[in-house]
Amino acid sequence: MALVSRVLRAHGYGAAVALVTLATVCFLPLRPWVDFAHLAWLYLIVVGLVAWSSGTRPALLAAALSFVAGNYFFTRPFGTLSVTQPLDLIQLVVFLVGAGVVGALTGRVRERELAAVSSEREATALARLASEMARGRDLHSIVQSAASCLMSLPDVESVIVWLDDGDAGLVAWGRDARLASSADREVARRSFDRVKAVNLTSGPPAHDRLGSGWPAVEADASVKNSGAFVPIVSPEGNEGVLQVICGSAGISADTSSLAVSISHLLAVFLSGMRAADTAARVQGAQEAARVKSLIVSAVSHELKTPLSAAVAAVTDLLDEGVTRDAAAERTALVGVVEDLERLESAIADLLDLSRLQAEEWMPHPERYEAGEIFGDVVSRLPESVRSRLRYQVEEPTPSVFADFAQVSRALHAVLDNAVVYSPADSPILLGASSADDRTLLWVEDRGPGVEDDDKPFIFDQAYRGSAGARRPGSTGLGLTIAHDLIEANAGHMRVEDARPNGTRLVADLPARERPEA
Repeated sequence: MALVSRVLRAHGYGAAVALVTLATVCFLPLRPWVDFAHLAWLYLIVVGLVAWSSGTRPALLAAALSFVAGNYFFTRPFGTLSVTQPLDLIQLVVFLVGAGVVGALTGRVRERELAAVSSEREATALARLASEMARGRDLHSIVQSAASCLMSLPDVESVIVWLDDGDAGLVAWGRDARLASSADREVARRSFDRVKAVNLTSGPPAHDRLGSGWPAVEADASVKNSGAFVPIVSPEGNEGVLQVICGSAGISADTSSLAVSISHLLAVFLSGMRAADTAARVQGAQEAARVKSLIVSAVSHELKTPLSAAVAAVTDLLDEGVTRDAAAERTALVGVVEDLERLESAIADLLDLSRLQAEEWMPHPERYEAGEIFGDVVSRLPESVRSRLRYQVEEPTPSVFADFAQVSRALHAVLDNAVVYSPADSPILLGASSADDRTLLWVEDRGPGVEDDDKPFIFDQAYRGSAGARRPGSTGLGLTIAHDLIEANAGHMRVEDARPNGTRLVADLPARERPEA
């Protein structure tokens, strides 16, 4: 029934002629027994049907044709348009007036109903699309939703969204993008360039037949059924073109209106997405500047303090007016060495961080046992720290596929952090286990632990948390470097609570090389 209704609406005048002709053929066998006074009511039904399915003008044509058919076939003398009886003439005139009124009123009511249904459908589709845009979905999903809105219309066969991709030109988006031809691209490019030229010279022209305020380009005859091209224009400039491919009857007024509305929504979304991206970059730059300031402040203090202490100690040792014994000189020299080691550690942190951020320290992964990495880390620790270490390594010893030097450097930074933030007489646990082609390496201490509020930020640059006061000379870069090194080796790093107290920092690394896809 819906298909018949669409056919009648699409071919209104032809439907009027066909239905009146069919009715006349059906009524002719009744002529010996029924006159036009009775058949007029049946013709009114035909006029009403045409009005309801095709609109006012086809209904008026149906009324006129019914008047002619009633005169020619059912009013004496038959086969002529002349009328001999005044009563018959009055009857025909009354029928014509009545049929015209019925057709006009019924057609107008139907047209208003169709307009209301179309408006409601368009408003619903636009509201759904706007809601999805407000939820911040990605561009691909929004383009798909926009295409689906248009595809819900009966005369739309496919939808392609052409978006400007800078040097790459117009790129086809949407589920029907694969159907785009080079001819479609060329017409879309002409539409895009035309709007761009207008925008650069005199601004938007008068509204075109699509009502978009920008020129819509129809495909030329050589591009079969390529539909209409609606420019997508935001306040910042030309964004692309919306291609709506319809059937042989071309694009309807309802489809045109919805296409223009959707093009405006897409333009607003693209503009908003660009603004959000700009805001994110600005915020990122501000955050980078803040972190840089924190790093500079922390590092300058860390560099200045041991350097000043070392210079003061050496200057004191060179003072010939002060008498010291060998033990005092040795104590002073040990202090100088410790200060210089602190200075060296801070400089190493800065160099490692800068190499990681510049992507100069690229990993060269190979397969190693966890014991080998632990051995390298422990070998660089003082004896006082080694005596505190306890091991929990499952058998057989797990292996990792990573860069040996980078993972060792990361674990050393984590272990150094555990030493500082735990009591001097408490044990420190080094552990390793494997599961599902992954190896877990962890360092666990018996310190105060990490507050829940600090956990999301513990690997951020220069973040020292509520316990940072326990290590006033720290740059706050150790765990950041460890995290970035583990991430560079296809791993993940996380912080966990230890039992009964303390902190466990876990490095999750691949156990073996992944096969290439």
